[in-house]
Amino acid sequence: MTVRDLETEWPSVRHAAQDRWDKLTSEDLDEIQGRPDRLVRRLQERYGFPRQIVLAEIGDFLAHAR
Repeated sequence: MTVRDLETEWPSVRHAAQDRWDKLTSEDLDEIQGRPDRLVRRLQERYGFPRQIVLAEIGDFLAHAR
C-alpha cells in the first residue's frame, strides 16, 4: 500500500493503525480519516517523534498493511 492508498483503505487498516500506535485514540483515528498529513501530525503529538521517524514508521506500516 502507498501513501496515496491510505485514505481509500483507511476503513480496513484503521484498527491495524490503532494496534501499532496504541496512543492514538478513537477520536484521533476519526480525525485522521486516512489523511497522511493528519497521521503525521497526530503521531508527532502523541509520541513526540521527529518528522523523519514518523515518516519511517508510516512507511513501514504501509509496507506491511493488508
